[in-house]
Amino acid sequence: MTSPTYSSTSAAAHSDEHPHQHPHQHPHAPAGHAHTDTATATATDPFAALAPSYNTRFAASLSHLTEHIIARRDWLGIDWTRPVEVLDYACGTGVVSKALAPYAASVLGVDVSPAMIAEYALAAPGNCRGQVADLVVSDPSDPSDPSDPLPDFFDLITLSLALHHLPNPALSLQRLAARLRPGGVLFVIENVSGFSADEMETMFAGAGVGEGFEYVDIGEGPAFLDLEGVERRIRACFVRGVKSAQGCE
Repeated sequence: MTSPTYSSTSAAAHSDEHPHQHPHQHPHAPAGHAHTDTATATATDPFAALAPSYNTRFAASLSHLTEHIIARRDWLGIDWTRPVEVLDYACGTGVVSKALAPYAASVLGVDVSPAMIAEYALAAPGNCRGQVADLVVSDPSDPSDPSDPLPDFFDLITLSLALHHLPNPALSLQRLAARLRPGGVLFVIENVSGFSADEMETMFAGAGVGEGFEYVDIGEGPAFLDLEGVERRIRACFVRGVKSAQGCE
């Protein structure tokens, strides 16, 4: 599913960690082929060892998440009858991208891990493209454009099981929301234990995506073994908010 903080972290197990959702960040999972702008994983990529087995290792959890995303796609408030451009940040191997690709015009999956993007490219639908980049500036004193800036603005930006791993969650949401078009939607999937509904609402409002805010507890997913071999279950929430026209000026 869904990449580090996007700053970087180890693959150590986290008590509520999503299957891969990178230890600092992402959930992950991914037909046609995605196009990728990245090289293969290197020794500096902490997810190089995990990426090849990620989809099989966490298959049940990824399937559960996919079902909920598809079932709630209209809840997002997106008009799927028109061309929709999606940014799937901390995309991992592409679970969110794969779930939304049939309804979107294009999906850009971005992750800081070359290994995850390599796996993304192997199985993502043809309207998906993977790119290695860090779009979050974690230093609040630096308001400049994020690294690897993308020229386009998006109708929907997703962040799955990654927010609680980021050094500065509120600033991270601001950086992502800045890439939304007026009326665009920010969709965050998180562990219920990560942030309360009130905390999420405050961060969404601060990022300029407080309109139409909704927080939904989707319940507990199937059991999986974490990186230390301990059985875990993730209880996730879906959170969405809309960017106002004023917030885009």
